[in-house]
Amino acid sequence: MSLSTLLKPTTPSVKQPRRSIRYALRWLVAIVLGLVAFNQSVERTVEYFHYGAAAYSLTMLLAVLVLLVGIDRQRVKQLPIHDREVDYIIGSIAIIISMTIEWQLVARFADWYFLLRFDLLAVVVWTFGASVLLFGTRATLQYSRIWLLLLVFNPPVFLFIGLIAGGNWWGSVIASAIILSVAGFLAIGGKTLLRLAFGLAVFIGNILVAFPVVVILPEKPIQTAQIPAVIVVVFLLFLSNWKLFSRIASRSATKATAGHPEKSAPLISPTVKDTKIAIAILAVSSIVIAAYPLPKVQFEEIPSGPIYSSTPGIDVPAGWVQLEEDNMSWASTFFGEGSTLIHQEIESDFGLVDNDGINAEHRVVVDTLHSDSIYRIEMFNKQMLYSTINGRQSRPIQVDLGHGVTGSVYTIVDEDKYQTSTRLDFDWNREGDVIESVSIITVDEAVDYSSFPQLSPSFSNVLLRIVTIFLRGNAVTVDESSTYRNLEVVSSVGRSIVEETWRDHD
Repeated sequence: MSLSTLLKPTTPSVKQPRRSIRYALRWLVAIVLGLVAFNQSVERTVEYFHYGAAAYSLTMLLAVLVLLVGIDRQRVKQLPIHDREVDYIIGSIAIIISMTIEWQLVARFADWYFLLRFDLLAVVVWTFGASVLLFGTRATLQYSRIWLLLLVFNPPVFLFIGLIAGGNWWGSVIASAIILSVAGFLAIGGKTLLRLAFGLAVFIGNILVAFPVVVILPEKPIQTAQIPAVIVVVFLLFLSNWKLFSRIASRSATKATAGHPEKSAPLISPTVKDTKIAIAILAVSSIVIAAYPLPKVQFEEIPSGPIYSSTPGIDVPAGWVQLEEDNMSWASTFFGEGSTLIHQEIESDFGLVDNDGINAEHRVVVDTLHSDSIYRIEMFNKQMLYSTINGRQSRPIQVDLGHGVTGSVYTIVDEDKYQTSTRLDFDWNREGDVIESVSIITVDEAVDYSSFPQLSPSFSNVLLRIVTIFLRGNAVTVDESSTYRNLEVVSSVGRSIVEETWRDHD
């Protein structure tokens, strides 16, 4: 049965179109109230589209669409038996969990907002609760495959798959292809081998469609990474009206209704009759959630710097000698195509005095990142890619570096090594969309450079940090007793770098 036939009003019953309209109106109410509740999340997702940050949202919408069409063909008619008390309990619990995620988790992980996007998890849980309240628990669980897909393939998982696949444009394409192939596997009926073959065909189709897109758009803007997924889903929807595909997709429904012809008709109208209380609960929850602001994570205005040099890294200031320089080849995977991350170890040939009046160490590490993706820079915050990610961080101090540039200085206590490092970060716009992010690091009583925080992108360290914050809160990650011993050291180096860079430009 085609989708158009499924939605066509039937003539034997005059009430059928009315019930169908009521079904659609309930979803319309849920969508409107959901937009009211999560208007901030929607606005941010639209705003971040320019940076390619809407890839996850678009991919999941396409996957849900595929599953909706497939599951709709496999549904069987149910008896109008509902325990509304159970519906109210389950739906209300889901709404409360959604509000808790929005109020607690999002705020607790404010520094990790771009990576985790817990507000989108709150949207999924709230929508589940709305479905239970408006349509009943049994009807909602008919689409359990959709809820499972949305929970398993969350924003961090999507990002992880993309990074494993190489990051950048192709990484996003492959991540979308994998999720759509899983959706295709779950959407159809029949034997497992047939479903695996269909899922594999969806994946291969995404990859094949990506090649002509690359030919047409050789620069591969990250915003276009979901074009292959859109084309494949449109093609699948076209196939859904093809009789052969229809027979494959509905094979499991045929088995489920064998010997029960009265169950073979698709269920279009909702079996839950009264929804006044449900709508009231959703309306109140949407107003309450909307009134609670998300953490402020807007991109800060970045000062303009000199035109970007063709030589990566910083020019070593006068009085300093470079001992070693490394180019981190994995930078483009995390920060976008064409990004560079240069690690420089420098040493001074003159004395620097720390805040205690003691001649400080002359060893300093400078890590310089060039990227045109401010979103990726914010996503992988300053500490995420370092070995000290699980250390305790002090409150930042703002330092004027000259030429309108302001640096942020903080210390990190590495309890594994019993060492404290002082770090200064500053960003400036070098040319066009290219942003240079500079980190200057020194370590108290460092013996050699091996004791410095190491650049080591480790997902296990990130996961450990997230679990620690989740279980114990942000307080355990903050150092309230820092003396900022090497504040003047890193500030002096920062001012020298800014001044030297502008002098070379002039």
